[in-house]
Amino acid sequence: MNYNSNHGGRNLDTSPPALLTLLELQHSGPDIFQIMEVYVDGGITRGTEILKALCLGAKGVLIGRPFLYALNYGEEGAIHLINSMFGVC
Repeated sequence: MNYNSNHGGRNLDTSPPALLTLLELQHSGPDIFQIMEVYVDGGITRGTEILKALCLGAKGVLIGRPFLYALNYGEEGAIHLINSMFGVC
């Protein structure tokens, strides 16, 4: 269930980026991560940002849009994305 999202609206309403919000949650209310699962969807552009989100308490990070664009170039595009974001393969 998605109770709060800045998906698509961060540039319009000056909502903080997801990583900054996770950092603030860890600072002011870390017990929230014991009560509910937190997922990050949007604003992730690098593999290191995925690692940061997980270290800050996110249960998972959704990165579907980059794969959607990469698949315009077929399997090679998806492989290139994985190499670019994660430095593998």
